[in-house]
Amino acid sequence: MSAECSSYYSADGVFVDSFSCPKPGNAAAAIYCCGFNDIKYCCDDANSFFPYEYGYMWWLRQMFFSLLLSVSVLWSVCL
Repeated sequence: MSAECSSYYSADGVFVDSFSCPKPGNAAAAIYCCGFNDIKYCCDDANSFFPYEYGYMWWLRQMFFSLLLSVSVLWSVCL
């Protein structure tokens, strides 16, 4: 079994041709196309492709930690 990672433009704007998984040099179990719209790689988890850009995911992560910090500060003030 193999998966096809479609071509894409990387976060740096570089065009990357489509490729099949597993790529030469990857583990034989890396049969799925994983990553984001702008960063793709082969891996062994069928649920590891996210249909948005990596930068968006990074932004969400930062927002989550900022929210968590704010809640922690408010919680400590209220106690």
